[in-house]
Amino acid sequence: MRISALVLLFTLALSTAAHAQEAKLREEIGILRAEKQALEERVRKLTADLAKAQAVEAELVKLRSEIARGFNDMSDRIARLEGGAPVRVATGNPTTTDPVRTNPVTGPRLTTPS
Repeated sequence: MRISALVLLFTLALSTAAHAQEAKLREEIGILRAEKQALEERVRKLTADLAKAQAVEAELVKLRSEIARGFNDMSDRIARLEGGAPVRVATGNPTTTDPVRTNPVTGPRLTTPS
């Protein structure tokens, strides 16, 4: 009888410890799920922000190109009126390294080539 009581107490102690461990694991799983959901929401928000930034960047490139074309047209008209060579501004990539057309520090050159 003593042995049965000891076995019963031992089994009960193991069962209680297992339930406590299980409850702790479930709590950790719940915390991890909440963190995962928060991270997924943050990724969605950042993806939307990236799409907006890319759209703005594309619009800025388009506007820069339009401004450069307008400047070139205006320079052509002025050059025709004055009888000189027209001034050109590069309409391509704004990070061009062509020193004749664009200086990245000061912008487009406004002097006519000699």
